[in-house]
Amino acid sequence: MLRPQDLLVTLKIFVLSSEIEGEAFGNSDEQGDSPRADWSYRSLGRELDISVSEISAAIQRSELSGLVIRLPGTNRPAASLPAVREFVIHGARYVYPAEKGEPVRGIATAHAAPVFRGEIAAGDALVPVWPYPKGGDYGFSVSPLYRSVPFAAARDEALYDLLALIDVLRLGRARERKIAAQMLQTRLQ
Repeated sequence: MLRPQDLLVTLKIFVLSSEIEGEAFGNSDEQGDSPRADWSYRSLGRELDISVSEISAAIQRSELSGLVIRLPGTNRPAASLPAVREFVIHGARYVYPAEKGEPVRGIATAHAAPVFRGEIAAGDALVPVWPYPKGGDYGFSVSPLYRSVPFAAARDEALYDLLALIDVLRLGRARERKIAAQMLQTRLQ
């Protein structure tokens, strides 16, 4: 059975492979110029604040579910984008529902995140945030997909964008979810 950290690890692998190919949402690095081109389970664990053994288990579970495939020749894990798109857009909100909580300091997510701002008219109410002491936003807490999401999102803008769009799917109304699904379709190519 998939765990929330499995999706987080799969998305991070996608972001890293996009950076290697120079496609990380406008990134123009040449192939191999990325300092993370030769990522390892250990470096992945450091960037996501997850143990190496849990990274390994997450990749194995994701591979069993079809979210991760092994690249021919290198046997390196890679995100299976059709499966990831389908799961994220149609299933993540049911498998990993978001829980709203008390007002806290944190990192803006869902419709309040920079990637989604301007897509809809925002009200004056508190914005959704992942609890994070170093965050610059204040709003109602939203349970992140996994405990280390705020830490990982603060370190990686492309990953932050994906996770915030997933939170739109987890929290948003029909119109917001439709826009987020279209944005994810574009990004997960």
